[in-house]
Amino acid sequence: MEAPRTFTKREQHIVLAASCVAIFITPLMATMVNLALSHIGKDFDLSTYQEAWITVSYLLSSVVFLLPWAKGADLIGKRKVFLIGLVITIIGAILASISPNFVSLIACRVVMGLGGAAISCTSVALISEVFPRNQRGGALGLNTAVIYLGAAVGPALGGALTDTLGWHSTFYVIVPFCIVALFLMMSFKHEFVAAKGETFDTKGALVYSIAVIIGTIGVLNITEWFAIPCIAVGLVMFGLFYYTQKHGHYPLMNIRVFSNRRYTRSVVTALLNYGSAYAVSFFAALYLQDVNNWSATQAGAILLVQPIIQAIFTPITGKLSDRVDGRILPTIGMALTLAGLLVIFMFPQNVETTLVILALVFLGFGYAFFSAPNTNVVMSSVDHGLYSEASATLGTMRQAGMLMSMGIAMACISIFMGDMVHFQSEAFMDAMKAAFGICAILSFVGIFLSWFRGDDDTLIEDV
Repeated sequence: MEAPRTFTKREQHIVLAASCVAIFITPLMATMVNLALSHIGKDFDLSTYQEAWITVSYLLSSVVFLLPWAKGADLIGKRKVFLIGLVITIIGAILASISPNFVSLIACRVVMGLGGAAISCTSVALISEVFPRNQRGGALGLNTAVIYLGAAVGPALGGALTDTLGWHSTFYVIVPFCIVALFLMMSFKHEFVAAKGETFDTKGALVYSIAVIIGTIGVLNITEWFAIPCIAVGLVMFGLFYYTQKHGHYPLMNIRVFSNRRYTRSVVTALLNYGSAYAVSFFAALYLQDVNNWSATQAGAILLVQPIIQAIFTPITGKLSDRVDGRILPTIGMALTLAGLLVIFMFPQNVETTLVILALVFLGFGYAFFSAPNTNVVMSSVDHGLYSEASATLGTMRQAGMLMSMGIAMACISIFMGDMVHFQSEAFMDAMKAAFGICAILSFVGIFLSWFRGDDDTLIEDV
């Protein structure tokens, strides 16, 4: 097994800067579009269910491609895959900004998800490669804080751009950030190839992709006749995927990493955390604009509260996670997230601004206490040769959680609103409350799973 390399401060700072600029893009691609959904829907005459697909298509693409990209990063290099992801994102964003119809926009969002997956599965792995274990928490905390900074800028920027330049501008504005990250990483000359001599698991990638796509289609169309068969096929394919990974020579996912109980419960807790809270931004954007009749700029401004808190406090909790029990901070985060969801569940049809702010404060602190400390637990559980796989697994769980949250949202919209193009406030409120009732249950389960994640500190080594 190759020993970990050491890097200069300059090299560490270049990788951290490139990763932070690139990862800053990912929440922009989601939060800015959420504020534009109402305008896109009016331009293309879409139902609320169809509007949700603009968000879901990006997430679904990310989940499908994360694991294949991670394996590819081990085969051809993490830096190379990171750069490829940036180029793909640039292409997808430019095409999305000139999309003439709903179908072409969805296709561009899929391309952006492909690029975003390459960035997501390598950014944390690259940071973990260049920073020693005792400095990693702070670096990961800063990286996570930048994600939240992007989420903070996204609503206000997306709302302002939509109101002034139109929804198309919410796509091409991310291109300059991609170019900056591209040139930064190109100045870093080292490469990390962890799987020399191995081959790509084409069968596993195909089975995994089919499982995710078919299963998700079933969940998103829960009121249709084909929903249950799709979910059943998805579950069978996931079982087949597990079998291929357990018995394959060079699997897409190293099942052995799940032998560590602490690692396994930490990544599952990440799934529950994002699964319980991600749909807040989607529902809140539509709620404030279509129910409370706020402009996109006003809605974006109020939604700044949550990510600003996350951006300020995440670096602090990231550094603190290097010195305290790995269970404490993530569990506090899950509890605060539950509190925020319960506040939203109590929203009346015409909510006071203070109640919206209270919910966003709880959620902001919830993410700040959970994300970086939980990531530190995951990455500290594996040897450096497994950083790509651990990063990809964590990224897949995060994106899958977002997809699950949106799946819950779309299922509730489908049940209470159907295909209605004309917005109905009462039906929307019923769908929103049902969705957040389910999400609150997920968060409640996550609290216990986070605390009882185990104390297995055995390092999972690459062989």
